Amino acid sequence: MRPMLDDVDVEIDAANGVLRFGSVVVDGLSPCQFSIYLVMARLCLEGRKIDCGSQCEFAEMVWADYAGWRDRVSDDVSLRKWLEEDPVKPQYIFFWNRFLEERSKITKVLLRALGEHGRRFGIVSRNKCYFLDVPPRLLSVVDR
Repeated sequence: MRPMLDDVDVEIDAANGVLRFGSVVVDGLSPCQFSIYLVMARLCLEGRKIDCGSQCEFAEMVWADYAGWRDRVSDDVSLRKWLEEDPVKPQYIFFWNRFLEERSKITKVLLRALGEHGRRFGIVSRNKCYFLDVPPRLLSVVDR
């Protein structure tokens, strides 16, 4: 039986790539997925959301975090490719499409670990904006 997760502390352990929802540890995210979730958590703490208009800034933030993980773990995803220019499509369109795919995968990992409570902690989409719908008072990022 999974614990109740209605009003739990959410800790993002940036040093080890682990999410904690109360007593439940979630460590099944790829480095890329973890970087996306970490950036979303930091934006949440700032009271910010992302949309198509902020995709360039968001991509750069994710890349900055992900670049640090590349040296520590093997990951088949190249975020740099997402940021490459394309003569037909504007820069970052690859990143935005990949973000939408990774968002879905993050939700699946959370659902496996937390049951239906995982939806509550996933990256929410409303009015073409993406964000974590977690009260900032319950959210912390640990950069040990």
